[in-house]
Amino acid sequence: MLNSKQLAITGANGYLGKNTIKLAIKNGWTVHAIVRRKDVIAEVEELGALTYLIPKFDNKMYKEAFNGCTAIIHFANIVCGSKEAFKEVNIEGLKQIIEAAQEAEVKRIIYPSGLGVDKYGKRDWAKNNYFWSKREAEKLLINSNLDYKIFRPSYILGPGDELIPDTIEQIIDGKVLIAGKGDIPMQPIFVENAVNAFLHAAEGIGETNMIYNLVGPKKVTMNELVRLVIDAIKNLGLNIPEPVIEYVPYDQAPEKLELCKEMVDVMRCDIIEKGEETAKMLNFILAPLDRAIKVAVKDKLVHENNKSGKKAIVLLSGGIDSATVLYWAIKNDFKVTALTINYKWRPKKEIEVTKTLAEKLNVPLIEVSAPYIQDAVDLRMDGFPVPSATYAPQGYIPLRNLIFYSIAAYFATIYGCQFIIGGHLKDDIESFNDASKRFFNGLEKLIEISKHPQDDLKIELVFPFLDITKTDVIKIARELAVPIDQTWSCYGDYEVPCGRCLPCMNRKKALEGHK
Repeated sequence: MLNSKQLAITGANGYLGKNTIKLAIKNGWTVHAIVRRKDVIAEVEELGALTYLIPKFDNKMYKEAFNGCTAIIHFANIVCGSKEAFKEVNIEGLKQIIEAAQEAEVKRIIYPSGLGVDKYGKRDWAKNNYFWSKREAEKLLINSNLDYKIFRPSYILGPGDELIPDTIEQIIDGKVLIAGKGDIPMQPIFVENAVNAFLHAAEGIGETNMIYNLVGPKKVTMNELVRLVIDAIKNLGLNIPEPVIEYVPYDQAPEKLELCKEMVDVMRCDIIEKGEETAKMLNFILAPLDRAIKVAVKDKLVHENNKSGKKAIVLLSGGIDSATVLYWAIKNDFKVTALTINYKWRPKKEIEVTKTLAEKLNVPLIEVSAPYIQDAVDLRMDGFPVPSATYAPQGYIPLRNLIFYSIAAYFATIYGCQFIIGGHLKDDIESFNDASKRFFNGLEKLIEISKHPQDDLKIELVFPFLDITKTDVIKIARELAVPIDQTWSCYGDYEVPCGRCLPCMNRKKALEGHK
């Protein structure tokens, strides 16, 4: 049986489109989502909508998408561009929507216009092509034989909006650019309220053939809004310094704020309306501005750590041991992120192998550039005294594992990983003190006492091969189908292994020991 609540949404992949789809589906609508680009189809379909790809305005394709729908919410508009672009998208595009809606016998169209559109030509900030195109679009709907509800919204704030995330980035960077003096009043509305208004209008709630002002309950200036965002950030426990506020004259704002002139003009709109009247007519309750800001700030800065499952950072060098421990970790149900350190003179083949392995196993790979790290002999050649170079084993890098595992601990902390896994062997302990159980036990304690008191993540170092030899690892590698021939052990930066360095000889010996 077909759902009688069918709704078409144009501009479905945009901020308002996606938020409306989520709530519409939750409220029992079947959503026909119309997009213009193939690359956004997947993200819209993940929301549960039926997706229609209509790259250009096409009456026939629109009619097909509108079939069975009782209402259309038309979000596919532009704010920036030439007069020709505004005419093509905001005016001619709407004509196509209206014609297709009439042919598909859609009952009503919901159209978000813009606050202050009725002031076109009357106020300095309302003389641009954006306001012109929106006024003409409103006329098209008013003169059509379709039922319509036109909304004139203020800023619509919420997770992923266009204003709060940019403001947060500027605050954290230390300087906030504000057009004008930041004293123009506005009434931002919470996205959840705006979406409820659109959906209630689509259901037929409220008066038909009417223009609604869609604004929030509180009047606020940009200066005050920035202050509220700063406070919301600090309320999350994030200790940030107060930013510098730089006021930019309106004529310089497009260049300095990297915005089109139309968007700067919208910032100058000082229209104040009664949002409670629209909320009452469309049967929804306005949320406080503080809630909208809190939710938007949290969406940008709070990322929940999913503690379910075993999350691990695996150090990956490209050799047999690290490749095998990567396969071992996946086999043992760790959710793996691979980490590789690109130190100076690291063999290119080794770097290629790490990328190949990560791609083959479909695991994320973090590459850290560390050009300051060299082995002891190369450091001597560069003029450093390096006392530890004397009688050090081949390939010795001072404090190598202290550095590498500190980097791994950093990523484990920010990724929320409970484990750091390495492929060290019993053989390594004989040559390198920083590969011993004593060293790693001490390092684990050091990581623990280095953390912030609020960080309750316990990081455990895991070395499944620390009590076995390379020959034993070869056996495990073959059992796990590790592509041994694709790994690289040689210290040299050659096309083929040298066969003379210690890792090459140890590799050969281990392979021969397990034929």
